[in-house]
Amino acid sequence: MPEVLDCWFESGSMPYAQKHYPFENQEKFERGFPAKFIGEGQDQTRGWFYNLHILATILTLGEDSPIPTEEMQPAFKNVVVNGMVLAEDGEKMSKSKGNYPDPMGIVENYGADALRYYFLTSPVVREESLKFQEKEVRDIYNKLLNMMYNIHNFYSMFEDEIDLDQVINFEPEQEYKSLHELDKWVIAKLHKLIKEVTENMDNYMLDKATRPIQDFVLDLSQWYVRRSRERFKSQDQQETQQAMNVLHYVFDNLFRVIAPFTPFIAEKLYQKIKPENESVHLQDWPEYKEELIDEEVIEETQQIRKLAEIGQSLRQSEHIKLRQPLPEFATGDVDLSNQAKEVLADELNVNKIVQQETEQGEWLEQEEDGYNVA
Repeated sequence: MPEVLDCWFESGSMPYAQKHYPFENQEKFERGFPAKFIGEGQDQTRGWFYNLHILATILTLGEDSPIPTEEMQPAFKNVVVNGMVLAEDGEKMSKSKGNYPDPMGIVENYGADALRYYFLTSPVVREESLKFQEKEVRDIYNKLLNMMYNIHNFYSMFEDEIDLDQVINFEPEQEYKSLHELDKWVIAKLHKLIKEVTENMDNYMLDKATRPIQDFVLDLSQWYVRRSRERFKSQDQQETQQAMNVLHYVFDNLFRVIAPFTPFIAEKLYQKIKPENESVHLQDWPEYKEELIDEEVIEETQQIRKLAEIGQSLRQSEHIKLRQPLPEFATGDVDLSNQAKEVLADELNVNKIVQQETEQGEWLEQEEDGYNVA
């Protein structure tokens, strides 16, 4: 019987065959070999991944090998392996069973970005199986994509009232001392996000890179924009200008961060804030600045929000509506700055924030996550 050759040999030869190496394109080949990463399904462990690796090993054994090298080279340095996408009931998706939604219907209802982000944040990028849930795609549309549109719509309401040159040229490092605490917090959170996304992308941890984005957008909407509304509407032009400077700065960096993951909304929103620029996909990746990641500001804001959450829970348990002012709120072991106390008092609609309970009146107490408040 004549010799036969496994057809996978051809696939394993891809790095060399595509450039007709070693007969030509030597410099071009060496620039791209070994590949920085490869991505495919888990079924390629025995197929493509294996044959690429075996052939590269044989061809780069040393100085006398077909590809002379000082040491053995792999065909790729990193590998991203996809798991299997299953039906909602955990069964394999089957056309005959009809146990999955129409993919184009998902895209038409929620957009390609929502579906893309759903997969990127799921276990499927870690070689684990995923039970497809349309509800989770819908949640991403509502809690991430639609929320970004709403934040930008809010921003656009005040665009005609500000100096656009100041907005475009804003540099937080130069004005940091004069910034509002909310501005310092959102800038710190932004640069922490850029750092987290960058480091996880460098390590090919796609789910860890993408998940913090939704948390940041939620914080941006539910805390920064909500707490800053009066500043945007202020009669003080400089106060409005500063808030707009910061929000534009956040947008500029955020839209570049989300561009690889949600490319369509990133492009649309980036063109709205930078219509004179080229595509967001042609911009530089944003760089985080350690000096702007103020952990003290982040920690104090986290404490305020947690105390506010517990305080509002206390009100609900006693059926006391938020519009009814209360005399005092005790933070227990948490010692807040005067500015933080003002924010918390406003969030809870109380007249005064104290650290310990006073003897006057009747106190309601609650302990949660290490916080003991009254």
